[in-house]
Amino acid sequence: MLRLCIVTGLLLLASSAAAFDAGDLAKLKSTGSCRGCDLTGADLHGPELKGADLTGADLSEAKFDTTNLSGAQLRGADLSRATGSFLDLAGADLSGARLVAFDACYDQDFTRAIFRGADLSNAKLCATAWSGADLSGAILSGADLTYTHDLTQAQLDRACGDESTKLPSATFSIPHCVTD
Repeated sequence: MLRLCIVTGLLLLASSAAAFDAGDLAKLKSTGSCRGCDLTGADLHGPELKGADLTGADLSEAKFDTTNLSGAQLRGADLSRATGSFLDLAGADLSGARLVAFDACYDQDFTRAIFRGADLSNAKLCATAWSGADLSGAILSGADLTYTHDLTQAQLDRACGDESTKLPSATFSIPHCVTD
């Protein structure tokens, strides 16, 4: 019996650790703004969040299937381990954002998005449109960029990666990130 109580308590603790704040989600849906809010693990499937202000928000492990975040402000936001397909981030500002292990491998639109100084380490970003995206200072170590389109060598030259970064073709290269 004691063992059952301990296991149940650990499960409840683990599930609450990844839970989002329902008030923050309601605020986002009603106002289109939720700076610094906690949306950890939230299901943001399908809402119209065009131009939303999510600066500094915790969106880790969130689900973004068919979500329109075009023009959104996501500066300094944490999207680590978030997932998405058919995600629209066209023109969004993700400067300084964390997208570590972000899994968005199906038909994403990152056209004109700003990823200045963003950490996209180990992100799965295949089948993504990159036309005009700013990758200045972006970290792409271990990222999967296979099957991307409209990505140029000039964009990659402003970012950095490592030997495990998967590029769209052998004709592309990426500078290695300098580590201390």
